[in-house]
Amino acid sequence: MSGHKDCITTIVALGEDAFASSSDDCTIRIWDTASGKCRVELTGHQDAVCCIAVLGSGCIISGSKDKALKTWETLNGQCLATLTGHKRTVSCLAGLTENCCVSGAMDRSLRIWDLAKGACTTTLEGHRDI
Repeated sequence: MSGHKDCITTIVALGEDAFASSSDDCTIRIWDTASGKCRVELTGHQDAVCCIAVLGSGCIISGSKDKALKTWETLNGQCLATLTGHKRTVSCLAGLTENCCVSGAMDRSLRIWDLAKGACTTTLEGHRDI
C-alpha cells in the first residue's frame, strides 16, 4: 500500500506504535511507527479530509470539506458513523471524551456532538470575521 496521493492535512498520534494522517485525497491512513508502513486506509469522505481527532478505545473522528464528520475504528478501518449538520467545510475537531467531541466549521459554528447518540447536542453560532 502506498502513501497519500495529495497533500497531508493533519497527523495525530495513536499511542507509541501508530499514527493517523489525513489528506486532500479524501482518505485517512493509519501508519505503523516502527515499519513506516500503512496498516489501513480509511475511505468514505467525498472531499478532502481537513482534520482528525482521537476519541479513545481505538477510534478517531474526521472532518471534511464534504461537511461531514465520520467516526472510525482504527484497527480495521470501518466507518462507525457519519454525522451531518455543518453547512460548510469542517475545519477543526477536538475529542472531549470517548463519546463527545466538538467540531468547528467554515460556516462559523461550533457543534458539540454526543457520539453515542450520533447527534449534535449544542450549536454555538455568532462567530464572525474580523
